[in-house]
Amino acid sequence: MNRRVKCFICGRESSLISSTLGICVECIRRDFKKIKNFIEKAHQKTRKEFDLPLNPPRDKRGISCHLCMNNCKIPSGEKSFCGLRKNEEGRLKGPYTLLGFYPQFYMHDLPPTSREHARRCLEVARKEGLKRVRVGNTHLLGNDYKD
Repeated sequence: MNRRVKCFICGRESSLISSTLGICVECIRRDFKKIKNFIEKAHQKTRKEFDLPLNPPRDKRGISCHLCMNNCKIPSGEKSFCGLRKNEEGRLKGPYTLLGFYPQFYMHDLPPTSREHARRCLEVARKEGLKRVRVGNTHLLGNDYKD
């Protein structure tokens, strides 16, 4: 499925533009400050559709979750920012406790990054001195980078 989407900023069409966001990477890079608000609104809309918190929970009496870098403090009856954990009666519950592994998912309209592109990004990050960078979920990467 190589559906082409038109960037609503510059009008460029590409299969690498998410239909959810509708902005090409070039426009994002060129003037991020100008479109940051739009990106945040699209992000919030998507989080609401998936019944996820708009921000990582920080409840003082919540349970700490260390599953990811968000370090949520989840209040009773609420979900973590990623949606994989829930505070049920003072105990963290989630797919790991039920299934023994963490399920993985992705949004179907996002184009896959190619393995080659991910490799080049990792190489640049290391050249810049970044040490805690890795490529995760390699099974979601595409084999080619076509536009």
